[in-house]
Formats: sequence, C-alpha cells, structure tokens
Amino acid sequence: MLHRLAVTALGLALLVPTQAASSSAAPAPRDAAASSATAKNRDVALGHRSVGASSRARVRLTFDGRDGQLVNLARWGEARTCGARVLRTRSGRVVQPWARGYWRLPRTATYTALAKPCRRLPEQKVRVQVRRVVEHPAAVPGVAGVVGRRTRVTHLVPVPVGQAQSVEATTSAPVTEVVGPDRKVTHPPATGPLVLTTPGEHWVALPPETAFETVLTVRHAAQVDGPRIPVPALGTAATTHEVGFTGQAGQWVYAELLDPATGAVASDTTRAIRVVRPDGRELQDAILHDCGQMNANDGCTVRGPWRLPATGDYTMTIAADGPAAERPTTLRIRAAAVADDLAVNGPSVTYAATSPGQWVVGRYPVTPPVLVPAPGGGQTSPGTLTYLEASNVSPALGAWGITVATSFPFYALNCSDKACEYVSDHLDPGRLRIMTPPSWWVGTQSFALLVVPPDAQGSMDLTLTKPAQES
Repeated sequence: MLHRLAVTALGLALLVPTQAASSSAAPAPRDAAASSATAKNRDVALGHRSVGASSRARVRLTFDGRDGQLVNLARWGEARTCGARVLRTRSGRVVQPWARGYWRLPRTATYTALAKPCRRLPEQKVRVQVRRVVEHPAAVPGVAGVVGRRTRVTHLVPVPVGQAQSVEATTSAPVTEVVGPDRKVTHPPATGPLVLTTPGEHWVALPPETAFETVLTVRHAAQVDGPRIPVPALGTAATTHEVGFTGQAGQWVYAELLDPATGAVASDTTRAIRVVRPDGRELQDAILHDCGQMNANDGCTVRGPWRLPATGDYTMTIAADGPAAERPTTLRIRAAAVADDLAVNGPSVTYAATSPGQWVVGRYPVTPPVLVPAPGGGQTSPGTLTYLEASNVSPALGAWGITVATSFPFYALNCSDKACEYVSDHLDPGRLRIMTPPSWWVGTQSFALLVVPPDAQGSMDLTLTKPAQES
C-alpha cells in the first residue's frame, strides 16, 4: 500500500512542474501577437507609399535624409492630431522638431520617425507617411498663386503678418494645417477663409494644385480731429487700411487724406473709403463729395462725410483704386461743422470753416420737382423753382465748392460710380447761384455741404429763395 502511494505521489510530483511550466508559457504567443499588432516597422524612402495602421499602433519608419532637408511625418485620419511624433538618429538621439511633426535634418544620415499610439480617442484606422517639405515663396497680397502638382510631399506657403496687420487667405481646397510663428500647428475649419492675425511668419500647408490668394489689412487708431496718422503705400489692390476711431451720435466725419510732401489733397489715385458701424455693418448715411464730378472715380477721392447714428467705435476703411500709382499719404479724420437749417425765403445762414480744411454741412427743406421750361425753349423738364445762392464769400476760402444733395440717406454705396441714386448739383466761385435739385423720394432729406482746401478757412452766407411769381 505504502509503495503504491509513494509511486502515485512521485507521479504527481513529476506532473505538476510540467503543468506549471506549461501554464506560465501559454500566454507567450498571445503577447507576441499583441506586440506585432501594436507596432509597425518599415524601411522607407521619403514620399513612400503611406503605411496604414491602427491609431493604437506604434509606427517606426526608417529613412535616409540629407543635411538641411525639412521633412514632415504626415498622419491623417480623425486621430491625426493625437499621439506624439518623434524623430531619432540611428544612435537613438532625439532630433528637436522644427514644429510638431516637422524636422530640419541636422546632417545627412539615417533617421527613424516614430508615430506613437493615440490612446485618448476610440481606435480607428490612420495612415502615416514621411515626406519631404516643398517650401514655396512667400504669399504676396493680391498676387494669385498655385502650389505644385507633386503628391507625397507637403507643400508649405509662408504668409508673413506684420504688427497691427491681418491676412486673409482664400484657397481652392481646404487648408491642411497651419504652422504659426510660435511653431504651434493648428488645423483650421474646412470652410470659410483663413484669417491670420498673430505677427510673424505663418506656414500654410496646402494640397497639391491648390490655388490661393491673400488680402492684407493694416490696422490703425485715430481720434476725430486728432493728429494725422501715416497711411503707407503698399502697392496692391488687395490691401486695406482699417482706421479705428470713436465717434459721437450726430457727428459728420470725413477723411482728410493729404500728400505728406505738399500738404495738398492726395491726388495720386482714387480711393475707396467706407465707414463701418460698431456692429460690423457698413454705414450708408453719407454725402458723397466728389470734387464737383458725378463720376466719383474720375480723378478724385471720395471722402464723405458720413453721419454717425450713435456714439461708439467705428472703422474707416481705405483701399487704393489704382495701386500702381499709390503714394504714401497722411490721414486725419475730421468732424464737419454743422450750420443752422436753411428755410425757403428765410434769413441767410452763415457757413463758417473756423479751422483750415474744415467742412460745413447744413440741412435745407425738401424741394419737390415741378415742370419748368427746358433751356432754349421747347419741352419742359423737372426743376424746383427754388434757388440756393452764396454771398459774402471770404476770399480765404480758396477753391471752395458746395455739393447740394437730395435723397439723403437713399444712397447705394456699392455702385460702380459710388453715387447711385445721387441727385446733386454744385456751387463754386464761378457759379454762386443754382436751382436746387429735385427731391424725388418721400421721407428723405436734403443737405448743402461746403468743402474747402486743407489750407483754407473762412465763411460765406447762403440763402434759399423761391420768388413769388414762380410759386
């Protein structure tokens, strides 16, 4: 009996270690399988066929690179921003990134790019590729460009942004990513223009054959009737100056753009000048002074004035119509003096410019159209039989002019001549009396605007009459 028990015990002793060893070794194949599922190692060349993997996988791509090359470890899919990317030399030394996922190679050598697993997002399929970066010339505002058609490279277009500037980029395909001046990488929305505001050099990554164009905005700050500010010439129609200022309800403001060398009104090119309300809408309430010419684009600068509806922060935008002829100017945002209202057959009203270049604006009653004989007889034509006349004009007013405008504020400032629905006439030193233009639109107002040169000041009297025999 004892002999049989001993044999049995010996058999158990021999079996247990074997089973234990077998039990501890059993997971080994599963670990090996798991390891192979979470790591991919490839020897590749720059611009190789992309490697597909799980976002939970560790991907190592070994390649040969040259000194000074800028390379990019591109990763796309929903998890493209998740999981670190590292570049190592053959000896294992980490290469400092130029930006996240980008490296400037320090020498000609063999490198390994490592895409680490993404743990914080659900597992998904991603693709990884080591690419050479094609560095394009810097974008120039207003100059259209197209990146090359080469695939399997990363196209980077530098976009410089200066102090107090913003650059808007319009592209024919969504921007892949943007490397900022701080070398942080962002991924802008797929729709809408890209607007860059941080000063410094930005690098915009674009898909092959993408067309792009940029528009530059230069921001300034000014005070109404404050110091002049310089407005440099930037030589492109795709440049807009934005001048912020605080205005008061009821103020009439206008742009005094002068040649810094002569002090005269800038005459290098016409300019599109507009005023934007605090809520971002364009202010339409303007009398479009146009140097006595209906076509405001014909050798003259349209400068307002605009009547501000409320106290607040406004923006005046200025863009050259002929950028090739543009020269540096200075800007002063001025407030026009407001004269008393004129009355038909009432007393004269004095229009006084009390400082050089000050404009004066005043209201006069609506003058409905009537039929009057056409010049030389024959057919009748619309008139008003109401007359505006200037007298007691100060010689110091120089080459002054008065724009008499009706239908305020029924203007469409986006018209090609900047003066659609503009019904006006003019007085000047050679024409001191006119019949007021008809007021066609019910509920609008009429104004007379005195404009004087920037070095002139003085006064005149205006009267509004309607002779009894013509009533």
